[in-house]
Amino acid sequence: MGYIIEIIFGKNEVKKHRLGEEFTDYENLIHKKRFEFETLAERNAFYKGLSESNGWLEFEIIK
Repeated sequence: MGYIIEIIFGKNEVKKHRLGEEFTDYENLIHKKRFEFETLAERNAFYKGLSESNGWLEFEIIK
């Protein structure tokens, strides 16, 4: 069993997501990323790295 997360990167794209607006195909390709981890520890380490990075408000975990 793996752990899958989806993240939206970009200040304007996060705002657009929160407002419930649809993304274009281009925006989905560039700003929406999917990551898959084999273990919970890997996923948690990824989250920790994101939380310690600059620009915390410039992305949002959506799944």
